[in-house]
Amino acid sequence: MARSLGEVARLIGEAGESCVLCIDFDGTLAEIVDDPASAVALPGIPGLLERAASSLGRVAVVSGRPLAFLETALGKVPDVLLFGLYGAEARRRDGALANGSSPVPHSARARLDGAMAELDAMAPGIELERKDLSVVVHWRQAPERAAELDALGRGVAKRHGLEVLAAKMALELAVPGVGDKGQVVRRLAAGMRTACFVGDDRGDLAAFAALGELAGAGLQAIRVAVQSPESPAELVAAADLVVEGPAGTRALLQAIVAELA
Repeated sequence: MARSLGEVARLIGEAGESCVLCIDFDGTLAEIVDDPASAVALPGIPGLLERAASSLGRVAVVSGRPLAFLETALGKVPDVLLFGLYGAEARRRDGALANGSSPVPHSARARLDGAMAELDAMAPGIELERKDLSVVVHWRQAPERAAELDALGRGVAKRHGLEVLAAKMALELAVPGVGDKGQVVRRLAAGMRTACFVGDDRGDLAAFAALGELAGAGLQAIRVAVQSPESPAELVAAADLVVEGPAGTRALLQAIVAELA
């Protein structure tokens, strides 16, 4: 069911402490930039997240980025739960690491090292991003090589026993069993009456699917797609509300905070 921004804000505000609000980072809270390491949340967003977290049951940022990166890119948001690496890393409200935030096994690290070395050798100059549980092949600065690098990445992933996660202008080669955002949403929605997820990319489809399942069990589910020229059509089609870019996310947060005041 299509909803307006004001209606979504009202539903979340009415649910209050029985609502969980989960939000992606890249392309949702922060603009997509050529250098992934330089991404930061839009001005005003960290404060809005904190204000929402003071009244809602749970507010969480759920991202494929490492936890350490999220802590830097968002700044001080102590009341906001942070889930990095698709939930493999997590920070509780008290600042402690949650269960599941464990070191990467040596065998997995060796597989990732091998995959990264092979990618570097087969495509010199390619932009690679190493995470604890994955290697990301980026082609934002070389879009004409998209098909080539996608095929190369998938081949390397198969040879090294890694899973493939599609992303915007990139391909992520991940350690099997890393999980997905849908698992995080299911965990956080336990005991809640309303759950909302805000995202912009293919990795957010799992969260939308989880909300669909929970809605079938009686939860009020709200899926918000953050639209850009790179947003997957299936994400936008599945959304209850579509907003334009991270500025649209900020506008939604402002409306939610106003409802909670």
